[in-house]
Amino acid sequence: MSILNLRVEMDGIVGTIAQYSMNPYLTGYASSLRKSIEENNPEMAKISISKLLHWYEENMDSILKNQYITNKQDHLKTRAILEEAFEAIQKDTPM
Repeated sequence: MSILNLRVEMDGIVGTIAQYSMNPYLTGYASSLRKSIEENNPEMAKISISKLLHWYEENMDSILKNQYITNKQDHLKTRAILEEAFEAIQKDTPM
């Protein structure tokens, strides 16, 4: 997934996360990701995506088990998009 494709997906990513949590760290990671995409900064994108994926790793089970969460598929899609973007950026940007 290219930075351009990630830019297309940003509103969905941010919206899905924001519907679940207004945690300042989480919204900060999403804002940093948006900024990194706008500035075409793959290093910052990689860090932001890594933070978001870590959050999903810690919270996906709770999201999927919560009977009040109606957009579970959106979270699965968001995580998949982030994983794909991270892998693509990882290949193009050495750590």
